[in-house]
Amino acid sequence: MITRYALSRDPEGNFCLRKITTRRDTPMTEAEHSANGEAVRFANAAGVARCPDDEGAVREVTPAEVAEPFVRTIPMPTPRPRIPPGHAITGLPAYLETRGTLSHRVGPEPTELGPIEVHATGAYYVDWGDGSPEEGPFSFEGEAYPTGRIVHTYRDTGTYTVTVRVAWSADWRLGGDSGTVPGLRTQASIPLEVRQLQAVRLR
Repeated sequence: MITRYALSRDPEGNFCLRKITTRRDTPMTEAEHSANGEAVRFANAAGVARCPDDEGAVREVTPAEVAEPFVRTIPMPTPRPRIPPGHAITGLPAYLETRGTLSHRVGPEPTELGPIEVHATGAYYVDWGDGSPEEGPFSFEGEAYPTGRIVHTYRDTGTYTVTVRVAWSADWRLGGDSGTVPGLRTQASIPLEVRQLQAVRLR
């Protein structure tokens, strides 16, 4: 069992600190430790008393309480962006290769409530590094010329940092229940030199 604390309200609607004892064989996650500490610190600072009706309260852990911290420990795929041939030319489209994946499956993996299955899907967002707005979402892979569809034209020479971000949403199934964990992300950046094409006059 683990014991943690959370802010709640008593029957009269006043804030109180509730003790939650849960039947679990696994220790608290980092997020649970953080939330537990914040609740206790807030209660101490504000003079919030213990809830009067939670002595000895034991409740079963829910699938969502197991699934969300599990999903947040999964390493999601990171893109490996590249813009061939390694530089760009002002006034000409630069074709971004994302070299990643937008689908990731995990499981079945064992948990205290049985096997969990996770299917995460993502979308690409691109910051071209030249002050233009971030572009996306792109639900497909960036490819090289001439088939690539994630392109950008630079106006000025210089060295820019191109950042490719993947926004992930993970669907889980556990113990006859299901849900979604949004807000996951991975990203990678590359430097890109943008040159100017020089015309050469031959006599």
